[in-house]
Amino acid sequence: MSDTKTQNEQENIELESMVHDFLENQVEQKFVALMEKLEGVNVYVPAMPPQNMPPEMLERIKAGENVAATAGIPPQPYLLRKSDGTNVLPIFTTKEQIPEEKRTPMLLYMPYSACVALVMGNQDK
Repeated sequence: MSDTKTQNEQENIELESMVHDFLENQVEQKFVALMEKLEGVNVYVPAMPPQNMPPEMLERIKAGENVAATAGIPPQPYLLRKSDGTNVLPIFTTKEQIPEEKRTPMLLYMPYSACVALVMGNQDK
């Protein structure tokens, strides 16, 4: 396991602890600390492969291999539709948090700030 991945996993453990602390005592100071922590962490985002993805790349992904995104072939984050018709972008701090029956063919590992930018750029959906 790379040092970067280990560091990211530690960051997410700290984030989880902060979320639990905030849920137990929802005060402004804990909320601000949580928001500041989110700025620096990576999260998992379920995704669907793009239609133009080469079959050999898709096979590597299905086999569990980590594959870097390729220019011109961006994966599509998976949006959940709520009963009121609005969409939600699910994010997770660990792969284990994703229920087995809800897993998608791909997972993006991306900065939380990129998730916010993605949502803000797609408010019409």
